[in-house]
Parts: sequence; C-alpha cells; structure tokens
Amino acid sequence: MGRSSNKRSNLMEEYYYIISLKHTKAKDSIFTFWGPGDAGYMYRKEQAGIYSETLVDKNKDYYNNPESTLAVSNKKIKDMWSKVKLYGAETVVLLNNSTNRKILGITLKQLKEGKTDIRKSDWVVIK
Repeated sequence: MGRSSNKRSNLMEEYYYIISLKHTKAKDSIFTFWGPGDAGYMYRKEQAGIYSETLVDKNKDYYNNPESTLAVSNKKIKDMWSKVKLYGAETVVLLNNSTNRKILGITLKQLKEGKTDIRKSDWVVIK
C-alpha cells in the first residue's frame, strides 16, 4: 500500500493519523496509532505516522475501515492530545476516554476485548 512519512511535504494539505481500532483494546487508556510507512504501532504522537490527504483519499477502504482503522485529521484532533509521563518519559498521547471516543465517533464495540497493553498506572497527565 502507500507510504507515509513523519514529514509534511505540503503545508496546505491536510494530513492524517491512523488509529488502529484493531490494536486499541477497549480497556486501553491510550489509543494506538499506525507508525510511519504503514508499519508498527505507536502510542506517542511523535512516533505516529503522518499520512497525506491524497494517500488516504486514494485508499479509503484501507485507511478508513470501521473494523480495523480510522483516519483522523490533524485538525480534528489538534486539541485532543494530552501531555503525559508514560513509563517515566514525557510524551504526547491521545487518551482513550469517553469524551475522545465521542468526538471521533468510536464505540467500545469497535475496540477489541482483551488484556490491556497500557494501564492507567503506566502514565500520569502533566499539567
């Protein structure tokens, strides 16, 4: 499939992050994102892949599949990020909470059941 990078080539073009609905568990406290180049899964904003609007539009079924992926615009989530201390390091993440799920249109039924990868005790919000 197409490739992403962590560089924004066209500042006028909207860009997207891809939330992995398949790898974000219902009980996870932080959303999981695809990494750059359709590879890997990341919690931290700075590690998440950045996908162009052109790429996402050309491959809608791949990047916006209600069973496994959700392409979200940087503009839509720009004010939703939270600065936290995760495993002792300061970083920025998107919390998996009812407010953010409602804004994104994600239901708990879309998220898989299973053992959580990140517990609430693994991170703390930094003010």
